[in-house]
Amino acid sequence: IEKLTEGVIQTRNAEYIYYFACYVEGAPIEKLTEGVIQTRNAEYIYEFALNIEESPIEKLTEGVIQTGNLEYILLFARNIRRAPIEKLAEGVIQTRNAKYIYEFALNVEGAPIEKLWEGIQATNNLYYIKSFKEYVGETRSQIQIDYQNIKKWIGNNNVEAIDQFLNTFEEKEKHDKGYVKKIEYSSEKKVQ
Repeated sequence: IEKLTEGVIQTRNAEYIYYFACYVEGAPIEKLTEGVIQTRNAEYIYEFALNIEESPIEKLTEGVIQTGNLEYILLFARNIRRAPIEKLAEGVIQTRNAKYIYEFALNVEGAPIEKLWEGIQATNNLYYIKSFKEYVGETRSQIQIDYQNIKKWIGNNNVEAIDQFLNTFEEKEKHDKGYVKKIEYSSEKKVQ
């Protein structure tokens, strides 16, 4: 297996390195990870991270960023469970591609909105800056703040703060439902 691993890595064929890692029992995943990264093939670096459980996600993250393939960096951030979102966001920001900075902010859970906002402003692309502000801005910022707070409360085992947040959330939801019912009721009256 060691000799075959060396052989498949020397081919520099990302597809076969990936299949070797998937289907050869006892294949050395660390070596194959290095091999797939050296090919600079974003698709198979992503597939490696997605489908090979014991793959080193940190190394593969660096590898996919080095390819500069924004489509796969975005897919990596969205679909790889243990992916370091901050590092991937920085990789997207460095490209100064307004479309993908916007897509990252809009579609990646836990995306660092403030960093992405600074990054999109540096592109000077008015269309995406406006879109970011309109569709990502306040809503995502509030979600991000809530997410960070909940994460902190769970880490500190602060049950009281979590209960208070949930109660506030339930009250808001009841209020919103009541507001919608009032609108529906007043609309029905006008129709009659």
